[in-house]
Amino acid sequence: MKTKQILPLVRLLRPFRWWIGITVLLAASTVLANVGLLSVSAVLISMAALQPPLLDLMVYIVGVRFFGISRALLRYSERYVSHKITFQILTRLRVLVYQRIEPSAPAGLQQYSDGQLFDRLLNDIEVLKYFYLRAVLTPAAALVVLAVCSVVLSQFSVAAMVLLIILFAFFGLAVPLGMGKLTAGKTAVLAEEREQWQTMLEDYLGGLSELKNAGRQEQYYHRLLEQLSKMAGLERALGVLGNLTANLLSYGSNIALVLALLVVIPAVQQGSLPGVYSAMVLLLIWSSFEAIFPFPQALLQLQQSMEAAAHLDALPVPEKVQQPPMQQPVNLDIAVSHITFAYEDQHQVYQDFSLYCRQGAHIALVGTSGSGKSTLAALLVRFWEPQQGTISLGNIPLTQYPEQQLRQLIGVVEQDTFLFSATLRENLLLVNPQVTEEQLQQALAFAVLEDVAATLPDGLDTYIGDNGYRLSGGQRQRVALARAWLRDCPIVILDEIFQGLDTITAAQVRQNLEQWGQDRTMIYITHTVQQLQTMEQIYVLQQGVIVEQGTADMLLQQQNSIFHQMWLLERQQLTNMVS
Repeated sequence: MKTKQILPLVRLLRPFRWWIGITVLLAASTVLANVGLLSVSAVLISMAALQPPLLDLMVYIVGVRFFGISRALLRYSERYVSHKITFQILTRLRVLVYQRIEPSAPAGLQQYSDGQLFDRLLNDIEVLKYFYLRAVLTPAAALVVLAVCSVVLSQFSVAAMVLLIILFAFFGLAVPLGMGKLTAGKTAVLAEEREQWQTMLEDYLGGLSELKNAGRQEQYYHRLLEQLSKMAGLERALGVLGNLTANLLSYGSNIALVLALLVVIPAVQQGSLPGVYSAMVLLLIWSSFEAIFPFPQALLQLQQSMEAAAHLDALPVPEKVQQPPMQQPVNLDIAVSHITFAYEDQHQVYQDFSLYCRQGAHIALVGTSGSGKSTLAALLVRFWEPQQGTISLGNIPLTQYPEQQLRQLIGVVEQDTFLFSATLRENLLLVNPQVTEEQLQQALAFAVLEDVAATLPDGLDTYIGDNGYRLSGGQRQRVALARAWLRDCPIVILDEIFQGLDTITAAQVRQNLEQWGQDRTMIYITHTVQQLQTMEQIYVLQQGVIVEQGTADMLLQQQNSIFHQMWLLERQQLTNMVS
């Protein structure tokens, strides 16, 4: 059992320890109120049969009323306090998991699929939020009930007290633990199958159009059903074992009643126990089993909590690094010096790679897919870190910049822009919530989005759907451009910015970029070489190595250059399209 995974959960309860103690007492008092109600009622009925004076029964009559009323009040109080604590714990859990994930993105999360992360953020936290309510509160309250009932029984029959302790140990500990060994493996398998289901479902929903085009939707859908059937089978098996355990405990209370009779009857015959209290002892032992009835569910919750805690514990632990102070660079020159970088799968991207870009320069990184162009952008914003070498900005290593300052200095327009399931306005305001309406309109004009916004039903307040499905690929790319304009960073990295744009729109966007970028450092990442005549420097990359560099005119004069060959091929493709 992954008991070490429970320690962080226990530490999570520490700020609420006093409230938890109060809740345990309330839960135990609720059960004890029922025990008291039945026990006092038994004494009242037994004594009433002897027809004593009414005043002799008044204490028991008041006791019955007290326990009857207090049980309802205690139950409500216990539920209110326990659920309030549960919601507070849930809030802390979500924050802690986010604080665990956020600093690690994207480099530390590459080993997880979106479905796996979703499972941790939703299902695992959903499981853990009941850890206190079921796995902690139930056994703690049962121990209090056992202690109080044992003390009361010791005043009437020591043998009955010993019997109660033995019965609690067997039915409250041995039986659930025995069933726990049968369910432990199934709980672990269910957690794995559920995570796989989340991954498959995410793939199915994300790739539904591709599956339809390939005619494989039905096959994949049946795979989903098979996976769902596996999960349902495991859940049924766990349900059967849980119900079996619950039934054993229910029968155990009846067995306890029979065994108690074997203890009470001789005690009454011997005179050590007054007969008027015999029914009380029997009902006290029988009703105290209410405290251990939730044990099967508590044990299952404990097992599921340990599996969920193991999932969360497997998430990368971000290093606690104190943010460096704000830097005051004399310039914003970018210097990449002899870096070596490989992804976690050991795929080598750069080996002793160097590059220099002065402040205000417009440069282009050109090459085929996989040549290392986009990786450099990720290194510049410190999504990844080089294994060797340094990257500096204004002669100051990037590692000495606070992350917030670095994000303010360098803006990236990625090739695959993500849009949130919100309105177009909200997607634009994401980068700068303080902009005015006039600035929004200027950003739309810059990104050639004015006509697009005008055609939407509610303009900027139109809901654009999941990842902006109501917009075309080129329109989503221009939303990213508008975001870059609103951020107003002095260094802008444009990754395949013209992909998906028609010729006329691309020309307008290019003209706007040239005007806007006159006093900015602009780094174009592209696999096309047309329209690069204005670049101060062009770097041609192949497998992470700069094989050619210079202006467009210089490279085109070299008839055997890779750049010249790429230019000829693109030119031929454009000619064929026109003809």
